[in-house]
Amino acid sequence: MADTLKIVREEERVALYDGSRLFMSAPAESASSVFEYALDLCDESVGHIQVSAGRFQLTKPIRVDKPVTLEGAGYATKLIPPAGQYAIEVNASLRSPTRRQVIRDSTTWLYNMEIRTHGIVLRDLCIDGEGQGKGLSVEFLIEGMFSGLFIHRTRDGPGLRLGPSVMETGFHDIHMLDCGTPDQAAVSLEAQPEGDACNNVIFQSVFIIFPNGCAMEIGAGMGVQKPRLITLRDCMMHGWLPWQKTAKGPLLRISGLDPVRGLKVFGGRVTCGHVESPCVSLLEGRAKFFGVSFGGGGGSCAIMTKPDTHAVIRDCDFHGLRGKDTIGDIAHISGDVHFESNVCEANSGRLIFNEPAQGFVTHNHFLKNNANRPLLLRHGKAETQVVVSANRFGCQRDLDDADPAMRNILSDR
Repeated sequence: MADTLKIVREEERVALYDGSRLFMSAPAESASSVFEYALDLCDESVGHIQVSAGRFQLTKPIRVDKPVTLEGAGYATKLIPPAGQYAIEVNASLRSPTRRQVIRDSTTWLYNMEIRTHGIVLRDLCIDGEGQGKGLSVEFLIEGMFSGLFIHRTRDGPGLRLGPSVMETGFHDIHMLDCGTPDQAAVSLEAQPEGDACNNVIFQSVFIIFPNGCAMEIGAGMGVQKPRLITLRDCMMHGWLPWQKTAKGPLLRISGLDPVRGLKVFGGRVTCGHVESPCVSLLEGRAKFFGVSFGGGGGSCAIMTKPDTHAVIRDCDFHGLRGKDTIGDIAHISGDVHFESNVCEANSGRLIFNEPAQGFVTHNHFLKNNANRPLLLRHGKAETQVVVSANRFGCQRDLDDADPAMRNILSDR
C-alpha cells in the first residue's frame, strides 16, 4: 500500500485511492464513510491523507485519533459539518497508539499521559458551516500541528474548540469568519474538572473576524483546572461591521487562567468591540500584553480587569473607542497592573483605577491635549497604591483627578 491515500471528489461521488488504485467509491452524501475508512487504513506505514478540491458534505464528524497528516488543497477543499456537530473531532480512543515506546525510562506518571493521542497534523483546507454546524474540536492531544485553515460560518458553536488536555500544540495561519454564538466563543479554550488542563499551546497569526459572540474565551466552563502557558502571536480579533452588529460582550474573555503561568499576547490587534463592553476582559489569572494595538470601533474600554488579577501592559498603542454615550476608555483596572511604555492617542478616554487596584503607570505617552477632563482616575486606596511617574502628557496637568470636582466627568463633548 502507498504511504499516501487520496480522497477525491468526482462529480457526484467521493473516491478513495491508494496511489493509482481505486480502493472504494461512494455517493457524495456518504463522504463521511470514505474519510472514516481512510483513517481506519492509516498505521505506521500509511500516515498521510490528501483531500482534493471539492465540496464534502459530512453526515458525522471526521474523527481523528491516531498519528496522521490530513491535508487538503487549500481553500478549495471545503468540509461542510452536519447541523449542530463539528466537522472534525480530534480525540484519543482505545486504538490510539501509546507513547511509551518513544519515551525513555517511562514512569507511572508518563504512562498516565497515554490517555492522549499524538502526532496529528491538519493543514490546508476550509471548514464552511454554511450557517450551521461547528468547526474543529481538539481534546486529549499532545504534539499537534494545525495550519493553513479557513473556518467560516459555523453558527451552531465554536469554529475552534480546545477541550481537556491539549498540550504542546500549535495553531498557525488560521482565518476565521462568522463563527460562534452569543454563548460560545469563536475560539474556546475550556477549563476542565480534573486532570491536566490545556497548556503550552501557541496561536500564531490567527485572525478571528466577525465573531457572533466572543472572539476567544480562555477558561470557558466551570472546571477548576485552568489553562496555562497560552501564547498568542500576531493574532487579530475584529468585531462586526458596521459596529452596530457587534455582539455584546468582550472580544477576548479570560474567564479562567493559571494565576502564575497564564497568557502572553505579542503583537496583533483587538478592535471593533461592542459599545457597552470592554474589548478585553480579564476576570481571573495573569495576562501579559506586549505590542498589541487596541481600539478603533466600539468598546466601553480597551481592557477591564477584576480584583486579584495580574496584568502587564507594555509597548501597546490605544486608539479611540466609541462607547455607548461617551468616548470609550483606555482601561478600567481593579487588580494588579504594570502599565508601561504605551502610547495613547489624543482621542483615547480615561485610565481608571478602582479601589483594589495597585501597581505602576510609567513611561507612557498620553497624547491627549484637553486638560478640562480627568485622564487618570485613582479611586479610594488606588490613589496611594497606584504609582504614576515619568509619563509624558499632552495636557498641562499630569493628574486631572487632583481636582475632586472633575471625577465624574464622563467624556469629551
